[in-house]
Amino acid sequence: MRDSTLADLDDLLRKAKSARSKLEPIWYLNLAYYMGEQWIAWDGRGLFRPNLKPNRITIVDNRIQPCVRTEIAKMTKKRPVFTVVPQTADDMDAHAVEIGEKLMRYLWKHLHLTELTYKALLWSRITGAGFIKTFWDPTMGDGADCVVGPSGKVLSDAQGKPFHPDQIDPDELSKTLGVEVTAKKVNQGDVRVEVRSPFQMYLDPLADSFSECEWLIEESVKSIESVKRQYGVTVPADSTANPGLIESRMGAVFMPGTGSYKGAKIREYWCKPNGQHPNGRRAVWCKDEILFEDNSPFDPFPYVMLSGIPIPGRLWPTSIVEQLRGPQTELNKVKSQIAENRNRIGNPTILASKQAVQDPDKFTQSTTMPGGIYFFDDLGSPNAVPTYLAAPALPQYVTDEIARIEESIQEISGQHEVTSANVPPGVTAASAINLLMEADDTRMGPAITDYELNLGLAGQKIMKLAAKYYTDARTIRIGGDNGVWQIFDFRGAMLRDNTQVEVQAGSAFPQSKAAKQAAMQDLLTFFVQSGNPPHGRQLAQFLQDWEIGGADRLVEEYTRDESQANRENVRMSQDEPVPINLFDNDQAHVDAHQDFQKEQRYLLLGNNEQQIIAAHVAAHKARIAQQAAAQMQQQAEQQGQPPPGQAAQQGQMEMQGQAQQQGQQASQAAQQQQIAAAQAQQKLHEQAQQAGQQQASQGQQAGQQAAGTAQQQRQAEELHQQALRHKEEQHQQNLARAQQQAQAQAQAQQQQQAKAAQPQSKGPQR
Repeated sequence: MRDSTLADLDDLLRKAKSARSKLEPIWYLNLAYYMGEQWIAWDGRGLFRPNLKPNRITIVDNRIQPCVRTEIAKMTKKRPVFTVVPQTADDMDAHAVEIGEKLMRYLWKHLHLTELTYKALLWSRITGAGFIKTFWDPTMGDGADCVVGPSGKVLSDAQGKPFHPDQIDPDELSKTLGVEVTAKKVNQGDVRVEVRSPFQMYLDPLADSFSECEWLIEESVKSIESVKRQYGVTVPADSTANPGLIESRMGAVFMPGTGSYKGAKIREYWCKPNGQHPNGRRAVWCKDEILFEDNSPFDPFPYVMLSGIPIPGRLWPTSIVEQLRGPQTELNKVKSQIAENRNRIGNPTILASKQAVQDPDKFTQSTTMPGGIYFFDDLGSPNAVPTYLAAPALPQYVTDEIARIEESIQEISGQHEVTSANVPPGVTAASAINLLMEADDTRMGPAITDYELNLGLAGQKIMKLAAKYYTDARTIRIGGDNGVWQIFDFRGAMLRDNTQVEVQAGSAFPQSKAAKQAAMQDLLTFFVQSGNPPHGRQLAQFLQDWEIGGADRLVEEYTRDESQANRENVRMSQDEPVPINLFDNDQAHVDAHQDFQKEQRYLLLGNNEQQIIAAHVAAHKARIAQQAAAQMQQQAEQQGQPPPGQAAQQGQMEMQGQAQQQGQQASQAAQQQQIAAAQAQQKLHEQAQQAGQQQASQGQQAGQQAAGTAQQQRQAEELHQQALRHKEEQHQQNLARAQQQAQAQAQAQQQQQAKAAQPQSKGPQR
C-alpha cells in the first residue's frame, strides 16, 4: 500500500469509492423513504419520480420514520453511565478515577454529546452506519494574550505557565534572544466531537469490520476561512456544502437547489501504525495540494462507528429502513388503490343519453364534476333519464392486505402494540404487559450492546485527549443531586493515566417507568405488612425514586434540608467553618453529614477540614440532646410531677450536704491516712535499709561462694584431666605389655618347633 504521494492518496480514494459504489443507491433510497419521498426510483445517476397519469393517487403512509424515531428514543432514553477503570488499587488511583468519572459527566454536556450521539444513531438506523470523530482542536476555547516565539510556539516559564505581555516586554526579549518575539492572542484549545455520515467515509475495502480497517479517508466540505485558520492556506471554493453531497444525488425534484454558497472539498487520510508508518500517519489534501502531514498523530484512528444491523463477512451493515422499504411500498400502493376506488364510488360517473338531454352544455354546468359525465347514444330508449355508473368494489383481500402489511412492519421493526402504548385485546394484567414490553426491548439487546461498546471507546478517546492536552487549569462545573454544584479546577495530570473508560453494561437499556413504579409499590406494601416500613429520610428517598406525580410535595422538605447540608459539606471541605442555624433540621443534617463522612473524598481531606466537619456534626447532636431533655421536662410538668430541674436541684443540695459531711469525714480519714502513711513509709524505709544490708552481706557471701565454687570447678577439671592422662598412660602400657607377651609367645613357639625338628640321639652300644 503506497500512500506517500498525492497520486497514491487519490488512488486509495478511488479504490474505496469503487468498493462501496453499489451501496450508495441503497443509502439514497433509504434517506428518501425516511423523509417521506417514497414514490421514487433510481436511474443509475440519481433519484427521480416516474411519470404517472394525472389521475393516479400517490398516498404516502410513512411508517418508517416513526419506527426509526421510536428505536432511537429507546436507545437514548437513559443517559449512559461512564465508569473509569483504575490501573491499580492505590488510593491515589481511586481518587483519580473518581475525578475522571466527574470529568466525563461534565464533558457529556460540554461537548453536546446527547445531540451528537442522536445524529450518529440516526445515520446508523437509516443507512446502517454513523461515525463519531474525536480530535483536539487548538482553535477552540477561550483566547489569552501570550508571548509567541519565531516558530509560533508559546513561551512559558519554569512552571509551564505561558508568559503574559504584561509580565515581559516582547521587544526587549527579542533584543536579548536575538530572534523575533511577538505578543499574540492564542486560543486555549479544546476537545472536539463531530459526526460523519457514511457518504463522507471511505474505508479500507479489504476489512471485514471497522476494527480491522487499516486506513480510511474522510471527505468533507469546509469553508475557506476555516481551512485558512486551521492550515494557513487559501484554497478555492469548488463544492457545495456537506448536505449538497447527498442532495446532488437525490435530485432536484424534491431537493430544489442547494444555494450558491460553496466551500472547499477537503480529504483526510488516517492510517494505523504499520511497517511503513510505525506511529501511524495523517495527511490532508485539497485537489492538487497537500495541506498537512503528520507521521506521528496522537490518535491515528480517531473514529468510532455505530452500526445498524451487522452482516457477517461485510464491512458495511444494513439498516432497519432498508428492510422496511418493501412493506412500506406495498402499503402505499394498496392505500392509493383504495383511495382511487373511493373516489370513483363516492363521485360516480353519470350516464346521460344525448337524446334525453336537450342542452348538454347547460346539463354539464348544473352537475358536479368529480365523477364526470359520459354521453352516449341511446337508440332504443328515447325517454331514458341520466343514471350513475356503478364502479365495481375492491375485493376483500385488498383491504385485508393492509393488516398483513402492518403486521409485517411490526415484525421487522420489533415494535408491536405495547411499544406504541396500545395493549393487545384481552391483556389486562400488569405483569403480562411488562412481559410484552420486555420482549420488544430485548430484541434491541445487540444494538444497545454495540452502542454501549462504541460509546465507551469514544469516551476513552475523549479522556486520553483531556489527559494529554488539558495542561492548564480548567474549571469543571457539575450539577449534582438536590441542587448541589461541584466546582473544581482540573488538569490532565490529575487522571494519573487512568483513561480506560467503559459504559456500564445495560445502563443504556430502556426501562419501563410504569414497571418500576409497580415494583416499588409492591416493595413498599411488603415493608408495611412486615412491620418495618421506611420512615423519615428513607421514606423521602423512596418517594423521590418512585418518580410519580404528587410525591415531590412529600419530599420537598427533605430535598431542601438535603440541599442545604450538601452545600455545607462543600463549604467545610474548603476549610470554611460553618455554624449551625436555628432553623436547621438537626437530624437531617446529621444524617447527610455522616453520609458524607463515609465517602472516599472525605478521607482525602486534610485533618483541619475533617475536624471542622466533626465539630459541626457534634454541635447538631448536642442540640438534639438539649431538645430531648427539654421535652422530657415538659412532659413531667404536664403529668404533675416536680420538674426534673427542681428535683435535680434538691437532690443536688442534699448531695452537697452529704458531700460536706463526707468531706469532713474524708478529711479526718485523710489526715489519719497521712499519718499512717508516713509511719508506714518510715517503716518501709527502715525495712528497705535492713533489706539492703542483708542483700549486700548475702551478695558478699554469694560472691565468696561463687569464687569458691569456681576454684572447686577448676580443681575438679584439673583432676579430670589428670585422670584422663593417667588412663591414657595405662592404656599405652597395657598395649606395650601385650606386644611383649605376644613376642615372647612367638619366640617360645619357634623354639618348640626347632626342638621338634632335631633327630633323637641313640644310646651307647655294648
